Amino acid sequence: MKLRDLISHHYDQIDNAIVYDICKNHLPKLKRAIQSMLRIDKT
Repeated sequence: MKLRDLISHHYDQIDNAIVYDICKNHLPKLKRAIQSMLRIDKT
């Protein structure tokens, strides 16, 4: 929520390199973790 707030309301303070790093390196890991949890929940 903090990142969304920062992007939505304080975009002039954003370091684009950090946002790119989050999108490139952290979101795919989060996606895999969530997919794994969903698979475990279905069994």
